[in-house]
Amino acid sequence: MNTTDEFLEDGVTPNPHYIKPQEKQETEEERIDRLVEEKAAEKLKDVKTKLDNAYKARDEALARAAELDLKEKNALKEKLEAEGKFKELAEMRVQEEKDRAAQIQAERDALAKQNLELTRDNMLRGALQALPFRNDRASEVAYKQIASELIQIDGKWVHSSGVPIKDYVTAFSSDADNSFLFKAKGNGGAGSGGAQTNAPSKDGSLFKMSQKEVLEGIANGTIKHR
Repeated sequence: MNTTDEFLEDGVTPNPHYIKPQEKQETEEERIDRLVEEKAAEKLKDVKTKLDNAYKARDEALARAAELDLKEKNALKEKLEAEGKFKELAEMRVQEEKDRAAQIQAERDALAKQNLELTRDNMLRGALQALPFRNDRASEVAYKQIASELIQIDGKWVHSSGVPIKDYVTAFSSDADNSFLFKAKGNGGAGSGGAQTNAPSKDGSLFKMSQKEVLEGIANGTIKHR
């Protein structure tokens, strides 16, 4: 008796013996996480709408100001030309070219900055991807905390301590203070998996260690990935 197919072989007639699979019941922890994420998403949606409206109003005001400025400049040019003040007119046009060049350079700088930030984000998210975060919200918390501490040295993104991103993420995931962000490990006996660290630290936090201690811990294996 076939209980797994919803329809018979003709694909039209319902199977009278079909048993619909039961949906997986979410745990209490999953339910709480879902409710928190839904509430946060609802609040963020409202904030985003307000920001979008504010940006729209700002852009419209800037566009009106630019249009008015252009009309005033054109009127001034016509006045200078009519009065035969060609030197002032030439100086005005030179200044306009300088302003236009400065605007183009500013746009290029903004694009270059955006590309740098994308490179940083890709490197960091790639390093965080393999870690067993409790949920997406926990992953985002880790991302924001670490991203705020990254700097560029000789054109490369590193942690402000000078440690490479990948190695700093290892130290971050092994720090006891951040354990709430990750899935709980099993209580296995000797030889069980999971990240462990014997790194020297008086208060148990890797972030209180010097850069040298962090690097030595990574090198000798006392600071490991989760």
